[in-house]
Amino acid sequence: IEVVVAPDAGFQKDATKYAEEIGVPVVVLNKARSATGDSRIVVSSDLSQLAGKRIAIIDDETASGGTLAHAAQYIKESGAGFILAVVTHLAGNASSALNSKYIDMFVSTNSLPAGQGDKLQTLDVAPEVANILKRW
Repeated sequence: IEVVVAPDAGFQKDATKYAEEIGVPVVVLNKARSATGDSRIVVSSDLSQLAGKRIAIIDDETASGGTLAHAAQYIKESGAGFILAVVTHLAGNASSALNSKYIDMFVSTNSLPAGQGDKLQTLDVAPEVANILKRW
């Protein structure tokens, strides 16, 4: 991964921590909603740094996957290469993201029942939880 993307300003702090941990830049997208409830991506950053790069869009959770799908389309159309979507929790079926032609791979934990799809890789959180329990 060469750039971490926060799909909205609400996840900027955590996305920045992940980017710093792996030594890559972070880009923050902002979502604006119209009076009708439609959303669009608004960004003030220079997205030229995404051209041809391997991107990780990281968020805490997703239900429909709509925000991830919109973000992936936006950054792919800005020239990004491979796009990995990563979320901690699947609060729904994430079908918009899992069916997006702009997302190459999707990773989530099994903290909640996982969706289904060829792109989806699920990480087991049980070993982490067990290690914490052993310490107590």
